[in-house]
Amino acid sequence: MSKIMVIHHSGDIGGAGVSLFNTIRAIEQLADVVVYCPEDPSKFKDFLISKGIKTKTYNFPLGSVYNFSGGPSICNPTFTKKIIDIFKYKNIWKEIIREESPDLVLVNSKILAWFSIITKKLGIKSICYVRETKKKNPLNIFNYLTKYFLNKFDKVIFISKYDEKVEGIDKEKSVVIPNFVDFDNYKSKKNNDETLEKFNIPNGRFNILFVGGMAKLKGVDIAIKSIAFLKEHEINLIIVGNPQFAYISSTNIYFTFYNSLKRRYERSIEKTILKNGIEDKIFKIGIQHEMVEIYKISDVLIFPATKPHQARPAFEAGSQGKPVIMPDFENTVEYVKDNVNGLIFKKRDARSLANAIKKLIDNPGLAHELGRKNYELTLQNHTREKSETMLRKVVIDMLTVDLK
Repeated sequence: MSKIMVIHHSGDIGGAGVSLFNTIRAIEQLADVVVYCPEDPSKFKDFLISKGIKTKTYNFPLGSVYNFSGGPSICNPTFTKKIIDIFKYKNIWKEIIREESPDLVLVNSKILAWFSIITKKLGIKSICYVRETKKKNPLNIFNYLTKYFLNKFDKVIFISKYDEKVEGIDKEKSVVIPNFVDFDNYKSKKNNDETLEKFNIPNGRFNILFVGGMAKLKGVDIAIKSIAFLKEHEINLIIVGNPQFAYISSTNIYFTFYNSLKRRYERSIEKTILKNGIEDKIFKIGIQHEMVEIYKISDVLIFPATKPHQARPAFEAGSQGKPVIMPDFENTVEYVKDNVNGLIFKKRDARSLANAIKKLIDNPGLAHELGRKNYELTLQNHTREKSETMLRKVVIDMLTVDLK
């Protein structure tokens, strides 16, 4: 049987991790699959092992080109360190891949596009899954470098037509396979009252869901400011994700400054909450691995990202028949159409977001209709069957697989 080696960059379970798990389930009958992921944090490793997936770990830094929308600036020391790590550890990776002797290598992010240099030298077929959006800066040399790396893969999989278009790699190498929701497993037997009681969320209010924790990129400050404009309404803002900032333990002057900016941002958010007296409307429920019941109790999902960013929650909400409110970035409107399956607001504008939320509060019928349409479009574009069929075809085309 053929062998597929998968390389993943994060030890946490996030959107890319969930999507990778779905990818593995789609291809594991075609070949033996082994996944390499970080030893620490161990959350993703433990998750994969619990699912019976063959998993190996590495305990050294994974070199990366962190060049994507929402990623660190090229002036950020982390960006530079990740580039240096490529040169420090590429020969180790070359030996690991040589020893595994896979028929196909799949890297789960375009930040790992540099692996195409190794696979080309070893004569091993390779796929890159692009799950990030390109920085639109014609002067960014790393855009050209990433494109160079991507064109050395045998196939590059994008999760949206927009990303395929702006990346601009050779047409014969690219394919769009949208992320999907497993409808069969995305069901909750709990009733809404149980879930609300579990998280101590008041019943009888309009529930606004925000999935992004305290991340500035995800726009938590904009979400909270929008609630301040709506404080006279009976609403709950449910914040899913890490309820606290992760600070970097270092005496390095840059990271000390970086931590101070995070603390300032955190204080400004708390100040907004206290100044507007909306403490009773904000509910931080932490990281949740089973999201179905959370979507089920929500009336709308908001996604106020401050930069172009992949919005997996938009179609997760769609699987539960919920509408979405998105910023007017080019990439995010590919799957969310204004007044069709959601509402579009002016990016980085809390008042504009508040107006969109109020529109749904005042018009429950519209909210229901948008949610119904979001369900239909999710069923049309983001089903397991559709995405798995496309992915399996890509893999089969590159492998000699005895499907019998």
